Amino acid sequence: MESGKKGVCAESYLRLYNRRPQKADPPLFLPTAFDKCPTATLFVCRYGYILFGGLFATISYNMCAGILRSLGDSRTPLKAIVVSSVMNIVLNSVFIFICHSGVGSVAVATIISQIFSGAICFHKLGKTECVALSKADFVPDKAMYGVLLKNGVPMAFMNSITAVGCIVVQYFVNGLGVAFTSAYSACSKYLNMFMQPASTAGLAMSSYTSQNYGAKRFDRIISGLKVCLVISAVTYVIFGSMMVFLPRQLASLILNGSEQIGHAVQFLPLCGIMIFAVDILFVIRSGVQGMGFPFMPMLSGIAEMLLRISAITLLTGQIGFRATAMAEIFAWIGALIVNAAAFIVVFKREKAANEKAAEPYCEQKT
Repeated sequence: MESGKKGVCAESYLRLYNRRPQKADPPLFLPTAFDKCPTATLFVCRYGYILFGGLFATISYNMCAGILRSLGDSRTPLKAIVVSSVMNIVLNSVFIFICHSGVGSVAVATIISQIFSGAICFHKLGKTECVALSKADFVPDKAMYGVLLKNGVPMAFMNSITAVGCIVVQYFVNGLGVAFTSAYSACSKYLNMFMQPASTAGLAMSSYTSQNYGAKRFDRIISGLKVCLVISAVTYVIFGSMMVFLPRQLASLILNGSEQIGHAVQFLPLCGIMIFAVDILFVIRSGVQGMGFPFMPMLSGIAEMLLRISAITLLTGQIGFRATAMAEIFAWIGALIVNAAAFIVVFKREKAANEKAAEPYCEQKT
């Protein structure tokens, strides 16, 4: 009787959006938990197809913002993302609560907001003389393509590999049930928010390191590293303490069910204790990238993926939902070890090479 009621509700919900699951729908790999709920699968596909179709907006913002940061302008990207966030909230509210346009409109709102953020950064670039475009800039430069691919492809691969590990964790969480999925989603939101200060410090470290590496000012690289680590330490004390001592209060802000809150309370303190690892990781990894050595961060991404998948696979049956937190912690620590070792080796080698190259000049001057 209960299953019959669920079937009627699902059918009514589908009719509300004028769509039923059809056998002709394109196949899409989704966790097996969604197989039990075709309605969820339908909405995931609808949201995903629209969002993926608007990736050009995300790419445009990231490219323009990256150029502005490399020129020392971090305010314009900040203003753009603030405008984008406010616009996204407003559009979501209008589409969902006023227009009742369904889950697809949420993706549309995200794309529109990102288009505006990209336009703001592009407009700022247009007023910057050193990046003004001319016909000569459109002449193919194979050497430049090589440099960009050398630095860009490893980083893209690292991010993709890291995302694969996160997808596998999500797969296992979805298999545990809807309550676990809700709790993990809420905890992930807090993690992403609390990691933003350290992530931003990492972006600053990357630009600062690359500028001073080109100028061979290794002393300034160390000074920048210290400042960024202090920023990471302060944010760790603040946000880590909130996750450790106020997990239930944090979970209650975005979760309603007691079961979901209980699962979140297991996750947040564990990650709160060890979130310093990922805070330091952002800074150290950016330093390695800034010195023009993206290969080691790529290897750390592979290590991060393997550790995350191994932890969630081996520990889920032993400690349940807490395995998701342990998977994050193992991944952070593994990636941090690889990048810290790489930073020390690369920095010492490049500094020694620079000092050796400067010796003949110093002797000739004396």
